[in-house]
Amino acid sequence: MRGIYEKVKGSGDWYIHYFDADGRRHRQHVGRHSAAVLAYFKKKQEIREGQFVSPAEKRDALTFEDLFKKRMADMKRSLSRWTYDHHESNLNHPRLASLKSLRARKVRPSDIEAVLSGMHDDGLSDGTIRNYRALISAVFAYGVRQDYFSKNPVLKTIAPKQAKQRVRFLSADEEESIRKVVRDQFPEREPELDLLLHTGMRSGEAYGLTWDRVHLERGLLDVPESGKTGWRDIPINRVCRAALEQLHRQSKGSAFVIPRAGTRRNHALTRWFGAAIRKSGVLYATPHTLRHTFASRLVMAGVNLKRIQEFLGHASIHMTMKYAHLVPERGQVDIDKLCPQKKPPVRARPRPAQRRLEKIA
Repeated sequence: MRGIYEKVKGSGDWYIHYFDADGRRHRQHVGRHSAAVLAYFKKKQEIREGQFVSPAEKRDALTFEDLFKKRMADMKRSLSRWTYDHHESNLNHPRLASLKSLRARKVRPSDIEAVLSGMHDDGLSDGTIRNYRALISAVFAYGVRQDYFSKNPVLKTIAPKQAKQRVRFLSADEEESIRKVVRDQFPEREPELDLLLHTGMRSGEAYGLTWDRVHLERGLLDVPESGKTGWRDIPINRVCRAALEQLHRQSKGSAFVIPRAGTRRNHALTRWFGAAIRKSGVLYATPHTLRHTFASRLVMAGVNLKRIQEFLGHASIHMTMKYAHLVPERGQVDIDKLCPQKKPPVRARPRPAQRRLEKIA
């Protein structure tokens, strides 16, 4: 049929080609033969009725906001609800308003630099600015993959330097101070504290955990997908088992391991833990500090980093390496190599006659 062809004969992959009112030729990949026939007649009808808009003109009219929404629509099935909503909210940042209405093909590196500089002037941390830059870059990378344009303008911008941060974890004295306040002010919350300290779960994972994922007979927690990584198994130790038994008594038939769930479950942790931190006098601690404490204590106990990666659900070992400086005696053996080792004195080998005398003696 005229205007419909297979690029590779017998592949079943069909294309259409046609000429618009100005005589310009257009080609388009469609797919199945039946879909190609319909697409061809639709294009011819649009050209006759004067409603045809060339694909190039559609690409030129595509704004950054349109491209962002197309990317989100394509990724909706592969993203968790939390991640999807988080990305949607990022688009509403006031500094991105200047990008949203710009045509995606016309965005220059200087436009993106202006947005990032504005965020810096607003007092946003370098880490947050890096995250926004990564999001903008992902949107343009999607446009390149879809052949809307050929280059990603974000690649010509400079990302803020990523500062090396120390991992904040609780010492034994700090934990005892917090636990004392919890026992006095929030006694029903102590099992939650033990659960988080002895599993390393993220707050969203802990407050979303249901009883059907607790396997006491196997000694495992089947932690559901958190939106960052897939499900994983976490072994249950003695303290965790006791905490689960207390939580089961508190749940009173609730499907959730941690009762008092509600619609914003993990915000409850921020409230009671934040109050306990303030009253205990412990500085610079957040709910996520409990996760760091779990990992740090395992490292200091000599547990393999690869095993800790599995417990934490890190997608890459590089994320777990931030705890590597806590490995027992790390660096001490290497630095001691600068000191020359004294060789033990060589004892002279006794002569045969002397050995016989020693035996007699």
